[in-house]
Amino acid sequence: MKKFLTFPLIIMLLLTLTCCAKPYNFYKESDLDSVTISIIEIKGYIKSTYQNDVLREDAFNENSYTTLKLVNNTAKIVKDINALQCSRPPFGDRLTKITGKGVLINYPDGTIEIITDNGSAFINATSVTINTISFNTNDFNKLLNTYLES
Repeated sequence: MKKFLTFPLIIMLLLTLTCCAKPYNFYKESDLDSVTISIIEIKGYIKSTYQNDVLREDAFNENSYTTLKLVNNTAKIVKDINALQCSRPPFGDRLTKITGKGVLINYPDGTIEIITDNGSAFINATSVTINTISFNTNDFNKLLNTYLES
């Protein structure tokens, strides 16, 4: 009977530990000193889809979002985002699009990273990659509002 109960408990513990909240991992930590960061509102959604088992990249350009504010203190917002805890589900449905307000980071190499309360996207000249992450929506929106109101 102990073996019967021990195995499910171990599995539950492993699943719990793999989806624990962690700081957000930026695309290129080393380049964060030379980025521009904006608060944006995504028009519609940014989507990454599969077609014939091959990832098809949808177009992304300046018409995909509205810039609400350019953030002057990039080091502070990076620190503030890192202070928020996010989780990445170990299994289940994966996000295929991101919507709403978020943070847009322009890296020197032309790569764009967009972070929203429910997902992130990495966009370069050849691909759009969507990652499933979750922030506490209230905390994330409070952070964005702090920068929008300053």
